[in-house]
Amino acid sequence: MVDWGKEGLKRYTLTGKFNADLYSWMSLGFSTRWIRKDYIRPSTLTNNLYQVLGRQGWPILPIYDDNGFMYDSPSPVYGLQEGGSDKTQTDQNYYQLNMIFKPLKGWDIHAEFNYSTISKMRHWDSHMIYNHKVNGEPYVYNNGSNVHEDYHKQNFLNWNIYSNYDFTVAEKNNFHVMLGFQSENLKEKDFGLQRNGIIVDDLPEVDLTTGYGYDGKEITPSVNGASYEWSTAGFFGRLNYNYDGRYLAEVNLRYDGTSRFRRNRRWIWLPSASVGWNIAHYHVFGITDKIFEATCQTVIEETPVKTDVPGVHLLPCKHLAHES
Repeated sequence: MVDWGKEGLKRYTLTGKFNADLYSWMSLGFSTRWIRKDYIRPSTLTNNLYQVLGRQGWPILPIYDDNGFMYDSPSPVYGLQEGGSDKTQTDQNYYQLNMIFKPLKGWDIHAEFNYSTISKMRHWDSHMIYNHKVNGEPYVYNNGSNVHEDYHKQNFLNWNIYSNYDFTVAEKNNFHVMLGFQSENLKEKDFGLQRNGIIVDDLPEVDLTTGYGYDGKEITPSVNGASYEWSTAGFFGRLNYNYDGRYLAEVNLRYDGTSRFRRNRRWIWLPSASVGWNIAHYHVFGITDKIFEATCQTVIEETPVKTDVPGVHLLPCKHLAHES
């Protein structure tokens, strides 16, 4: 077991939830969650650390010199202890608001709003490494030092709005109608910078760097930045019909769009339909010890399928047996 440098993760979570029936025809719900994660590791703790330890660590190469100072020959252990640290703080916020309206019998309206943000701050500093002469005098072995800062922000927005209506005509003709809308939008922003020449090892800040290398030559700071955004939207509808629970039919229609494609290719119609026959609602079989639930279904949809008739799916009958 090794214990060099500092690595750890701390996580804090706060959750809240609220539900209320404001009226007999209206209910409201709200929930929120806040999560913070603080992660720290040595800046040299990278993916190839354990590979390097196997060929450059003790007993292959020494960790300390004869005077008791840590020794880089090279040695990954010295970097873990004195080479700097990598700190990341991530804040995640989630909010959800939902409302349900029931204006008439058999009719309900659902509205759901979701919003989340993610903010990530990262600080990475690398320090010079010193070995020591026989008389204990230090000298520079690894002359690189720099400070790196990163910032990432993400915003996500989602709407889900749909309505259901159930009604019956002439006692045995049952209908279900659904209409809805759904959308998503995500935005991301990233930027970062790095500057060389840490002045005070105990204060690794960008403002406290010289911008010069160990040889006195100026090193141009590196900067980066980028923005991302995408959106989706969809309108959908469904009509279900069944006659006395025996004969079943369903028709669906979607109109979906996304910003990931060109303007003339962003939207598409997606129709589908299916019919079914519920054998369990026929009492002529005279089965008393078991009840068989079986449905034969045929689906027609706007997607390529491997059948003799393009766009047609034939689903085998399935049955469930229940002991009575």
